Amino acid sequence: MDAEGGTSAAPLLNADATTPTPNQGRRRRRLLVLLFALSLAFLTLVRPLLAVILGEIHRQENLDAPCPRKGGVALVLGGRGSGSGENDGNSSSSSSFTPPRLVVWSGKKRGRLSGDADGELQGAVHVLELRGGSRSGGRGGGKKGKWKVATSTSSPSSPLLPLPRWKPVAAALSPSVGALFGGDAQMVEGGEEESQYLSDLWRFELEPAAEPTSKAAAAEERKGKAGSPPPPLSVRWTRVSNEPSPSYPLYDADTDADAVPQARRAALGVSLLPEEEEDYDDDEEELAAPRQRRQRRRRPSTLLVHGGRGRRKSDGILSDLWAAKEVGTEKVEWERLWPPSDSLSSSSSSAAAATPPLPRKGHAGVALPRGASLPLFPGPALFLTGGRNDSAGECYHDDSFLFEVEERRWHRVKFSSTSSLSSSSSSSPSSLSSSLSSSLSSSALRRDHAGAWLCEREKKVFVFGGRGGSSHDASGPLGDLLAFDVKKKTWSSRKFSSSSPSPAPRFLFGVGTYESLDGDTKAVVFGGEGKHGYYFNDAWEFGCREQRWEALTRGAVAASAATAG
Repeated sequence: MDAEGGTSAAPLLNADATTPTPNQGRRRRRLLVLLFALSLAFLTLVRPLLAVILGEIHRQENLDAPCPRKGGVALVLGGRGSGSGENDGNSSSSSSFTPPRLVVWSGKKRGRLSGDADGELQGAVHVLELRGGSRSGGRGGGKKGKWKVATSTSSPSSPLLPLPRWKPVAAALSPSVGALFGGDAQMVEGGEEESQYLSDLWRFELEPAAEPTSKAAAAEERKGKAGSPPPPLSVRWTRVSNEPSPSYPLYDADTDADAVPQARRAALGVSLLPEEEEDYDDDEEELAAPRQRRQRRRRPSTLLVHGGRGRRKSDGILSDLWAAKEVGTEKVEWERLWPPSDSLSSSSSSAAAATPPLPRKGHAGVALPRGASLPLFPGPALFLTGGRNDSAGECYHDDSFLFEVEERRWHRVKFSSTSSLSSSSSSSPSSLSSSLSSSLSSSALRRDHAGAWLCEREKKVFVFGGRGGSSHDASGPLGDLLAFDVKKKTWSSRKFSSSSPSPAPRFLFGVGTYESLDGDTKAVVFGGEGKHGYYFNDAWEFGCREQRWEALTRGAVAASAATAG
């Protein structure tokens, strides 16, 4: 009996020791509820507050960073193999390299972080030094993510500075020269904001800081122990015009419609870079020299401007195409490429029979240099896609066009998509073929204020972001990346995994391109407006070779109660 009782009592004692009492169970449940409530409070209150504090600390560490904005200018000046510029007319060898820099100017900011009024236009020039493809900084690679403020100066021949604006046309003409045309200055008269469309054309040149004169000075500068800070960057603005003494009209009140383009905003502007040509002279010795020893030079670049919104209500949305020639000189020559003049249309049946794109604004596009549009046609061309027309029945356009610059002829690109299975040929990068979408439709092109760039070696035009939807009222920012194969004339969509970083959906951002030290084409995206009216000031870089995104800066965002259109 005692033995049986002993053996049966032991497990009962162990069971009582391990079984929780009702009070202990209630305490555990209360503890779990408390932990869940604290986690929820951290996610809803503490985490956003911590993000704001860290963002403010970052802003204080880099006060030269541009504030969040949309609709401004963001260009990359510099890169590999582009020559030394247009001022002297000579180009350097293909191995030349100008340190690439992202230049940001103007645009409309949202000043909730700094306490300023929303919608203020910016006038300072901010410059971000890029690495230029060198992982270690190296040649041409500045400190990653470091912004600088450049000083704006005027040219002696044109002692003026451009008015701050948004939605202008901007394009890089050379490694150190950019062009600016039009936009909206939005003057404030009588306490009310009023749009002031511009028709002025500017050339701006970025003058880099002086290089250290010795290795010791360079080492001291890298350590931050130099005796004196390096001289600041300077941007020299020059107003160029087809008049001998350019005036400064806000808009073209009485200009000849066949001589210069009218004032506009949200137009498409691209730079058609010229081919190199040999500089011959009458010297027999020079002509007898080997081809590689002869001097080579570039003709001045051409700025192409298409469409946009006109100043007057009667103008509506525009569809004309203009070329600004000799922008690198003091006197520019405007030429209307489309619609053709009466003499051209009557003498050229191909021009008269061409089908041009409908009027549009906010469309994206690139310039295709000679040979890039093969096998379609050999000459240089303009490629455009998307855009919007408020007065048309179809709000967002879903078409694409090519314009032959030399022949002055439009070609509508019939929409065709490709799947990942059909695009795995040797001519397609393997990194892209594994991530193509097979369900892309023409509705994916319905967007405005997107960014586009050309990857010439890959024969592809990439279109990122923008704003789109079934209607303008139901539209929102986009974050996808589309690719147009120039050779095959097919569209595809690039998908990124959740582990791969990429920019947030946005529109009205700036985009610029350059060729890195290793020969890869890089596209840099800055700013823009995202969901819920947030404005960005972050910078992202996309490499054509690896086809992936990389964050260049840690950006801040500025929010507003109302979303601007």
